[in-house]
Amino acid sequence: MPTWDIILDKSDVGLADMEKAAGTVIDIDLFDNTADGQTTVKELGKTKQVICYFSAGSREDWRDDADQFTSADYGKALGDWPGENWVDVKSTNVRAIMKQRIESAAKAGCTAVDPDNVDGFVRHLSSMNL
Repeated sequence: MPTWDIILDKSDVGLADMEKAAGTVIDIDLFDNTADGQTTVKELGKTKQVICYFSAGSREDWRDDADQFTSADYGKALGDWPGENWVDVKSTNVRAIMKQRIESAAKAGCTAVDPDNVDGFVRHLSSMNL
């Protein structure tokens, strides 16, 4: 039976630490844990199944692709996450960005993806500013 580990912030965790993580499946941040876009995933993939996390329901202003969103693509801020805003998942542009993220994960060697914040529309319908 697979065991899991999740490391979404590599600020103090290096590749060697991720390789030593107890899980046979590891969930890492698609952007923060792929040093050159592929090295970390490919190295981890030698010993673990690698799932790549990304936010599919929000725009994070610190991400490399943040400038691809138009102002019409995102609205209300996520309360506890400065610089992050809910996106309009019906937007053709937002869908194209998410498609690029999935393709990037596949190219990096991710076994699967972990799209986060996909329930924002239902949970925050009345508070969204789209």
